[in-house]
Amino acid sequence: MQFIVKKINNEDIVNEMARIGFDADYLLKGVQKHRFISLKIFSLSLPQANILKQTALSLGADCALHKEVLVSAIEKTDCILSGTYTELLEISSKLKRQQFSMPALADEILQAVVNYEKKSPPIIMGILNLTENSFSDGGMYANPNDAVAHALDMIEDGAKIIDVGAESTAPRAVPVNVDIEIGRVVPVISKIKEIVPDVTISIDTRNSETAEAAIRAGADIVNDVSGFSWDEKIINVAFKYKKKYVLTHSIGTPENMDDMNHYINLVDDIYSELKTKADFLLDRGFEPDDLIIDVGFGFAKDIEQNYELMTKISDFKSLGYKILVGTSRKRFLSDLRKNSENPILDDITALSSFYLAEHGANILRVHDVAKTKLALDFLSRLSR
Repeated sequence: MQFIVKKINNEDIVNEMARIGFDADYLLKGVQKHRFISLKIFSLSLPQANILKQTALSLGADCALHKEVLVSAIEKTDCILSGTYTELLEISSKLKRQQFSMPALADEILQAVVNYEKKSPPIIMGILNLTENSFSDGGMYANPNDAVAHALDMIEDGAKIIDVGAESTAPRAVPVNVDIEIGRVVPVISKIKEIVPDVTISIDTRNSETAEAAIRAGADIVNDVSGFSWDEKIINVAFKYKKKYVLTHSIGTPENMDDMNHYINLVDDIYSELKTKADFLLDRGFEPDDLIIDVGFGFAKDIEQNYELMTKISDFKSLGYKILVGTSRKRFLSDLRKNSENPILDDITALSSFYLAEHGANILRVHDVAKTKLALDFLSRLSR
C-alpha cells in the first residue's frame, strides 16, 4: 500500500493540523485556509448575484445561482456561497468596493461567518411546571414547597437556569388567568432566590403582567413562547428591566397551533421570521447579548418537521444569538417508542440534547436534569 488517504472532520481541523506538526505560531491563521463554510444568501438581484459570483470565482471560491440568471429570465435569485474562512473574508473585503448595496452584503457575510464560529459550553435549563395540566408533570409541583424542593434538586443535578412556568402551552391547552399565574410563580421564584441567590431564574410566560411580577420577585430571563405575538407589551417589560428575552418561533396559539404547520421551506421560513423579529427588537433598543432564540420544537411543527429542524439546528448559529432548545418529553420524541412514559422520554431527550449540543445549541431546556447532565459530560469528554 503506497498511500493512505482519510477524510477528516471539518470541525476537528485545528486538532488535525496540530497533530501533523503544523507551526503552532501560525495555527489559527492556517486553520482559516482549511475550514470550509457554505452560506445561503436570499433574494439577490441579477446584478448583485453576478457581482458575487465573479468575486467568488476570482478568489477560488464559488457561488451557486439559479440556472436562469445567465439569460436574465428571472428577477431575483437565492445563492449558495462556498469557500474557506479566509476566502469568505476576502470576498467580503472585495464587495466593500462594489455598487448595488454590495457593501451591506459584505457586512452580512462577514457577520455570518463570525457568528458561526462562536462557541460556548452548553448549559442546562431545568423545567419547573407549576401548572395543573402540563402534558407530562401537571400537578406534581403545584404545592410551592414541592416546587422549591424540586428546583433545588435540579440545581444540585447541574441546572444553571430554572425555568418557572404556570401556564401549559401544550397543544390544545387553554389560557390561565393572569392573576392565578402570578399567584403561582411569584412565591416560588422568591423562595428559590432566597435560598440560592446566584441561580438564574427564567419566567416562562406569554403575559407581560406575569413577566413583570416575576422579574420583581427575582427572575432574570423572560421566556416567551409566543414570540411576543400574544402580548407585545412583554418586550417592553424585558427591556425596561434590562432582562434577557427568549424569542421563540411559534405560529398561532396552543389551541390551534397543530393546524398551523404549513411552510414553504421549514428551516428558511423559521430562520427568516426569527431574524426579522430579532432585528425589530434590536431597533427597539435591545442589545444582541440580551436575545436568545428558540426554534420552537413542537410549536406548529409535525413529527417530521421537528426532526428536520433538529438536523438543521446549526444553521441558526449564523444569526449570532445563543440558541435555546426544548425537546424534552415532546410528542415527536414518543414516536420512537410505543412506551411514552416519562423515564423513556427522558432517555430520548438526553440523546436529543447530546445531538443538539454537539451541533451548536447553547441552552437545553429539560425535565430530567441529571440525565442531560450525563449526556453533556459525555460530550465534553469527546471534545477534549
